[in-house]
Amino acid sequence: MNFAQEKATALNLDDKTDFSEFDVFADSLDKYQVYFTGENHSFLTFDSKLEYKMLTYLHKTQGVEHFIFEQSPAVGYLVESVIIDNNSENRKYLKDMFFAQFYQMFKNIEKFNDTLAAENKIHLHGIDIERFPYFSIKALNLIADTLDTSVPGGEVFEQIKALGTSEYEYGTAADYYADGTTGGFGF
Repeated sequence: MNFAQEKATALNLDDKTDFSEFDVFADSLDKYQVYFTGENHSFLTFDSKLEYKMLTYLHKTQGVEHFIFEQSPAVGYLVESVIIDNNSENRKYLKDMFFAQFYQMFKNIEKFNDTLAAENKIHLHGIDIERFPYFSIKALNLIADTLDTSVPGGEVFEQIKALGTSEYEYGTAADYYADGTTGGFGF
């Protein structure tokens, strides 16, 4: 019998506090500081539950406090404002705009974070491309609201704010390309 068959275990993703299925990792994690997991985009519910459980396991056993998520920096910015700063406006926005499975995962991270001291909270960072312009516009609008528009070049911040109130506020990628395509990204 090979290693994988011997060490196979059932995953109980509904129990968010029992990490016994991860015992197989116990003796191999201490020498690392970065942990990568994969996902299969055909299984959003499974992926999001497993990502959450693995994240909380790594937080408890390895002190992991940063989750690098396969979404855009804009999504990361918006989620961070919810799970760290308790931004209720952005929470509602994400609920309305994001995949339900990932929204639930963010809510779980927020709930978990609520049990932690500020210095131990999990932070989320998006590192994928900006393929959903409405998230980019929302995040840029929030950032632009904090910037001084009276500086040289500050009119760019005003243009960003205007875009957030335009017909393109909820636009798709095709709305932003002059030829009406998706820019070759296939969505």
